[in-house]
Amino acid sequence: MVNRTMKNPILAGKHLWLAALASLVVTILLADLPGAVAAQPQARENEVRALWVVRNTLTSPARIHTMVESAAQAGFNTLIVQVRGRGDAYYRSRWEPRAIELNDQPLDFDPLAATISEAHQRGLKVHAWLNTSLLANLDSLPDNPKHVFNAHPEWLAAPRRPGAEQPAIQDAH
Repeated sequence: MVNRTMKNPILAGKHLWLAALASLVVTILLADLPGAVAAQPQARENEVRALWVVRNTLTSPARIHTMVESAAQAGFNTLIVQVRGRGDAYYRSRWEPRAIELNDQPLDFDPLAATISEAHQRGLKVHAWLNTSLLANLDSLPDNPKHVFNAHPEWLAAPRRPGAEQPAIQDAH
């Protein structure tokens, strides 16, 4: 009996493609099984395996728990957590307003404290990451009067178009 795929290179290519696709599907399905995460070797002393965590991951205790658990299972030993994004706080702050993304959470919910607690239970270190210069997205300006954007508009620097009128410089005398 003659193998048709050997005589027809198009059929041979299709069979290889289907085999590769089947292999990929099996790999994805196995990766989704509980306990399928490969064991990670222990970090050597002073080795940092850091995960950069953006602020929208800190919007609920459940999301924080999932993030920390996933980081620990993946072999990370350090979290670099964004706690100030656009002039707002994802921690208890006496200087900056609470992030609007936390409005659905109780007022006593402190995302940074929750992250530290969860991480330390799993032996992970936490470092806070602050965006110091960004204050707002232009498509959704903050309306909280305590937000630095509203409280101190004189601190803002705005880009100007070439040829636009520049503000006058006051005489220092």
